[in-house]
This record gives sequence, C-alpha cells and structure tokens, in this order.
Amino acid sequence: MEIRKTLNESEFTKIESISQVYQNDYTLKDYQKIFDDLFDINKIRNCSFTDPIWYIFDPLSQLDLHMRFNLISYPDINLHLRFYTLLRISSGKAAKTVYDELASLRKVILYSNGFQNVEKLKEFFIESINNYKYLGNHLIMVTKIFIDFYRCENYQEILDLCESMPNYKKSIRELPNFQDVLALDDIINNYFKNSHLKENITYLPILIWWLLTNILPMRPSEFLKLKKDCLIKDEKNQKFHISVPRIKNLNSELNNSLHYDLITIDEATYKLLMSAKNQINHFFPDNEYLFPSGIFNINAKNSGTKKNSILNLRDFNDLKDRFYKEIVEGKYQKYDLERVKAGDTRHFAIINMCLQGFSMHNIATLAGHTELRITQSYFSHTKSFVQSYVYKLTQLKLESDISHRMDTAIIGWKKYLVHKSSLEKKNVNKNHVGKIQYGFCMELKENFPNTCIEFCEFCPKYIFAPSVNESEEAIKWLSYQSEELDKKIDEVLALLKSLISLPQRYGNDLNIVERKTAARKLQQFIELKSSVNSQIEGVLNGRN
Repeated sequence: MEIRKTLNESEFTKIESISQVYQNDYTLKDYQKIFDDLFDINKIRNCSFTDPIWYIFDPLSQLDLHMRFNLISYPDINLHLRFYTLLRISSGKAAKTVYDELASLRKVILYSNGFQNVEKLKEFFIESINNYKYLGNHLIMVTKIFIDFYRCENYQEILDLCESMPNYKKSIRELPNFQDVLALDDIINNYFKNSHLKENITYLPILIWWLLTNILPMRPSEFLKLKKDCLIKDEKNQKFHISVPRIKNLNSELNNSLHYDLITIDEATYKLLMSAKNQINHFFPDNEYLFPSGIFNINAKNSGTKKNSILNLRDFNDLKDRFYKEIVEGKYQKYDLERVKAGDTRHFAIINMCLQGFSMHNIATLAGHTELRITQSYFSHTKSFVQSYVYKLTQLKLESDISHRMDTAIIGWKKYLVHKSSLEKKNVNKNHVGKIQYGFCMELKENFPNTCIEFCEFCPKYIFAPSVNESEEAIKWLSYQSEELDKKIDEVLALLKSLISLPQRYGNDLNIVERKTAARKLQQFIELKSSVNSQIEGVLNGRN
C-alpha cells in the first residue's frame, strides 16, 4: 500500500515521500502507537484499539463515522482491516473515503468467503461492473490496494483477477438538467421575496447557499462553516469582503487544514448576507457560526435539541429535501424538477467563471482543484449551460415585453402575446422609419441611419411582424439567423476554452484582455440569440 508524506511545501511546489507498506513492515505495537497518536489529536474518538467500532471524526460532514470491525468469522482479516484503516487515515485520506473503502471491503470479504473463493469474487466483480460501472470499479480498486497490503496465500491470484477486470474511466460529473436549475432559481427568488421572516427563517441557509455558492465555488462543508463575523466592510475604500473557510485538500497531510480566504463581493451581495445574518442572529445570538444547528428545527413539528453547534451536511440535505417537498412541490406545484445536490452549485459557479473569462489558474485556486485538468473538464458543460440560459432569456423577454400590460393575474397572458406585434405596430407613426423587411423600424427618421447596427433583426427597435403571406419565408429567414448565432456561440466557446487553458508565466496572467473580450462577445451573442428566438416564438404563438 502506498503511503505519502509531505516533506516540504511552498506556494508553487510540494515535495512528498512515497513508500510502499506491507503487513509485516509494522508490529502490532507500532499500529497501537499510530492509533494512540490519532486518538490524541481527536481523529479517533471514544474507543480503544480492540473495540469493534471506531468513531472517526469527519470534519467535512461534522459527524463521527462508525468504522466497524466485526467480521468475527475472519479474525485475521478483521485485524488487518484495522491496520489498513490506521495507515490510510494517518497518510491523510479523508475519513469518508476510508469509510467507503471499508464498506466495499466488507462486501468483498463476505462474498468471497474471506478471499478464499476467487471464482465467486470474479462473479461479484462482473456483476458489480455491469450494474454500476463506477462502484464496480471502486470495489476492484480497493480490493487491489488491500490485498497487496494484506498478502494472503492466494494474493497474487486475486491481484491478477483485479488486473484482468475492465478498467472504467470515471466520466465528468453529471449535473442536473439546467432548465430545472433555472426553474429552481425562479422559485427560490420568488419565495424569499414574497414570504415573511417567520415563515422562511428555517430556509435562510437554502437562500444563502443558492446565492453565494453559485458565484463562489465553495464545497458544502466549507459553506456550512461560514462564521457569523465573515462579512467585512472596508469603509475607506468602500469595498466589501467575505471571509470564506477553505478545507485544504492534501492527501499526504494527517489533518484537514482549514484556512480562510478573503474574497471581494459586491455591495448587493454584502447587504443581502448582512440582512440574513441579522435575522439568524435574532434567534441565535450566542452561536459563532452563521448557520447554527438549531435553525433546522425552527417551525418544525417535531423539534429536538441538536448535539452539534453547527448545521452539518446531513441536516442541510434534510433541510433542502424539506424545501423541495414543502415549497417547490407544495407551494409552487413543481413535481418533476430534477433535484440539485448540495455540491452542484459549486460546479455551476465554476462553469459561470469559465464563461466570464476567468483564467483556469484562478478558477482552480478558488475551486480548490489540485490539477488543472479537473478544472478544464468543466468546459464540457458550458454548451448545455448556454443553451438553457438562452432559452430562459427568451422566456423572460417574452414576459417582460408584456409585463407593462398585465396585472398579477395570469389570464390574458397568451391572448396579449398573440397580438403583441399588431399592438406595437399601432405605435409606429410618420416620425418613425416604418415598414422594412418582415416588420417595422421604430427608430426616428432624424436618427436614421446613424444609429443603425449591422443587422435589423438584432436591433431592439426592430418589430418582427411579417404579413400573413410572407410569414413562412420570414420565419425561415429569422431561424437562419438563429442558427448562425449558434455557430458564433460555439466559436466563442472554443476560443474561450483555448484562452483560459493557456499556461501562466511566473504567475502572470498574460491574456486577460483576450479572455474578457471573448466573454463579452459570448454575452452579446447569447443576448442576440434570445432576442431572435423570442421574436420567432412570438410569431409562432400568434399563429396558433
């Protein structure tokens, strides 16, 4: 088994020692010493070396994970599972990672009769791969690591079996449907704008999670560790900051290192967070964290006292599930939305930063990625994200065009949309340019053509209102422009991908102007695409 230890680290380099460890390299006394050391630093809690269950604290979830060593039919394997756990934890593996590895090994050991029945083990591997590719591959990988450490009599046969299994390359993380993400965004914003504090105080962590982690790539565990005094206002320079906890992801370190980054935010975000902080502080004035555990039970029918002082990840996920059930489904009647996981918003933030032209190095730093290839993989989601965003903007344009004609009722929405172009045509008078191809120009004659842009169809003063006999031809013409914009968007995305992936030289950002220019072009094309699509949909709805 490979053990890594950090020898020296600077801002740009890290020196590690890597060694292979086998079962006979340490004595029982050595392992007991490792256990005692982990106990002394509170990594292992409330147990002794011989206990059947070890409680290992996971700082990410703020929970004690139960590591079970109760395979009484296989005492020697059971003992070596303890050794394996100690070495993995002491070399810096996350508690949850080791917990999952032990769960996988227990299945493998029980299914193979303590590694004695290799044929059954092979069947188990094949079945696992066929049913769950990634989980099946994880079983094989963990078995290979453990058996190379344990070295039972037939260990080479098992290693050969592991090597013969098909290798599953983990794919890029799948994200929920972006249309559903944008629908959830509408619901969250509408709910908190139109509900009272007494009703929504329990769900304030949901609002802050949604607004903050969609712009800052924070892990859920980092978000939940925000302190109440995290907001800082620089009165002299009129700048606003937030102190964000960061869990340093170092596999070769024994302790998860928690440090804080000071990140600049805009005034609107500062005011919103300050308002939420004051509301929570009214109920929990003595808690140092922004999200105390007690917030989970406000307004809950069966309230109880939480042992932990901070809202942990399990409670947050339960709170998010409750929000979906009571608000998304119960209040807004949206039953078919694909649910967003707590960690998904961090990925949305990374995608958003890519589209804004941030350098790959800056994004990786903010996201806590140790390898640039991980950050670069997020570009695979940008096309789908842009398409969904265009669709959303199209709908918003259709709604905003008619909002000044509507009251709060829904009745009349479609009816007005059908006649939108004919109503706007009535506003055209002799002072305007008037009739042009497939519509009308609302520009004043005295300003024409000095204010013209290259293409009429992209101009905000152009009314797409083809006559009945030219409708088919007009929609084809506008659809062609929409397709051309698709090509332009693809070209800019490809350019952005190449620009943000260029290496920095000695920490200097060399192509920031080109990236920002490309990002502005992308925004422009998205805006134009949504304008064209809204005009097409308006006419098509008018025809139905």
